[in-house]
Amino acid sequence: MPESEVVDPRAVGGMTRRFGRVVSLAVAATVLLVTAVVVWVGRWAEDSTHDGCVIAEVLSVDGAELEGRATAVRTGERLTISHLRLKEGSLRLQLASGVALDLSGSLEGAFEGPRRFRLVHGSLNAEVSERGKGFTVVTTVGEVTDLGTRFGMNVTPNGQADIAVFSGRVRVRESRTGPANAGMTIRAGEALRLQVGREAARLLTVPLKREEMVLDLGRAAPAVAAVTDNIEDSSFRRFYGVIAGGMGTGTLVYTDKPDVAWQPADGHAFPSELLGADVVRTFHCDRHELDLEISLHLAQPAAVYVMHDARTPALDWLERGFEDTGLRVRSGPWKLAPAVWDLPANTRGEVYVEYTVWRAQVPAGGRLELGPPHVRGEGGAKVMFGIAVKPCESNPCKREPTGG
Repeated sequence: MPESEVVDPRAVGGMTRRFGRVVSLAVAATVLLVTAVVVWVGRWAEDSTHDGCVIAEVLSVDGAELEGRATAVRTGERLTISHLRLKEGSLRLQLASGVALDLSGSLEGAFEGPRRFRLVHGSLNAEVSERGKGFTVVTTVGEVTDLGTRFGMNVTPNGQADIAVFSGRVRVRESRTGPANAGMTIRAGEALRLQVGREAARLLTVPLKREEMVLDLGRAAPAVAAVTDNIEDSSFRRFYGVIAGGMGTGTLVYTDKPDVAWQPADGHAFPSELLGADVVRTFHCDRHELDLEISLHLAQPAAVYVMHDARTPALDWLERGFEDTGLRVRSGPWKLAPAVWDLPANTRGEVYVEYTVWRAQVPAGGRLELGPPHVRGEGGAKVMFGIAVKPCESNPCKREPTGG
């Protein structure tokens, strides 16, 4: 064999090693390419729109009717949505971005991206996971960006936007120009109203569902038109939650205590006189306020009930304007806190607070003022009082027999 055709074994070894490196680099590049494609596809499915649309799974349906759709929406269905018109009913959607939306009709809106929804009018509740942070609802008067939370919004046809935060916090940026346009943060238990040509203002009265912190505009409170107070601090933005006809076992008591609910007294049924009353959820953090005045604006004749901590004497304004019904209710279960340290736990380790129930008759509707939970020199309750209002059409404005 000619010398030129003889291959040096050392050269073969070198070629093999070099070829091995080339193969390794090719395999690595292929793996990186495949990984990038998978990640890109995953992000497309999760975070991107397709032809201007968002894909959402229907988690629940209640009489929802979508404009432009001939068939009924079904639970478990996947919808491709861009412009959305909900004529009536409600719809719960799960977006791939980690956002769950409860939409109530009549509603019109449009997705401007996977994390951006323009609400023209209507009501929504948003529950945003850690993965969905940054989800933004846009209106003509401003936009709300979620920072990991649950919040509710309602936009009227004239552009007024109400925002209530139920957990976590959101960033609100007004559309108008000026220093306030830099935005503001509102937190759990706070609410704002945005209006054209006006500065953002505290929203005092927010309609809620009975057993959770969710905006509910489906049913107006028959007796309670609004709740206001004398707090003038512009940085104070807490709201009073109103639950239409919701008084009963399991109804939440406070806007800043998401686990404390009304319960019957130990060994008794829930008082029938209170059942079905409108509930006003107060702020437990107000229990030591000396100058607080809460005003109930009543739409019709009603009986107003104040539930007062049974561990302490009745406040003077209660004894002057209300009568003790002899009824008792409880709230709980309470987590370990200074307000309940003196109370024993039951066999299940739960702590409950007992309240006396006081009643005032308001025969002509109108406005009724309630005094502070704490009176200088007299002390106050260890927990904030609760409020319920029952219209006279179902509870005549006269003393009823007490009892369960």
